[in-house]
Amino acid sequence: MDPLSEVNLATFQDLQQAMGDDYIEEMVDAFCQDASSLIAGLKQAQKDADPLTFSRHAHSLKSTSLTFGALAFADLARELEHLGKAGCLDEVTAQVAQLDAACSALFARLKALCHE
Repeated sequence: MDPLSEVNLATFQDLQQAMGDDYIEEMVDAFCQDASSLIAGLKQAQKDADPLTFSRHAHSLKSTSLTFGALAFADLARELEHLGKAGCLDEVTAQVAQLDAACSALFARLKALCHE
């Protein structure tokens, strides 16, 4: 399993308990949609050479990933946030591609956890 698609079970279960079984599925769906949009935003900000927007998208992706227990995914987003703040957008292509590639497995894992 790709480490980027792993989920910290304790974090996810704490969130699930706090939100309830019915609402957690809605939250996971919203996260999946938001994460996809944020990754698209990262790509566009890199293309536009806009480090401020890039770092904001990476920050949002990091924060929401942490909420769901996607710790390695969040760590990579944190790295991208720092690169964006440093204006190093020429160095981010591989990492953005890694996040993008890991999304479907991460989303599937989160959705599966909703039913465990």
